[in-house]
Amino acid sequence: MAADAKETFASVSPARANTAILLAYVLEHADMRAGELAEYAGRARIKGLQCENTYKGFEGQWNENVR
Repeated sequence: MAADAKETFASVSPARANTAILLAYVLEHADMRAGELAEYAGRARIKGLQCENTYKGFEGQWNENVR
């Protein structure tokens, strides 16, 4: 990635090129982390729905036993 970026930014000042390369690196890693967090949130949602459905099943049984 860095070699391609340096060739792309060869016509601009080194400081600007390095800044652009750093920004691209940060954005790439932020995007990867956002994907990881989205996967985690999806799994947590599924687990939460499973828990809620299990609770509702027990809640119905408990209400029947109390009457």
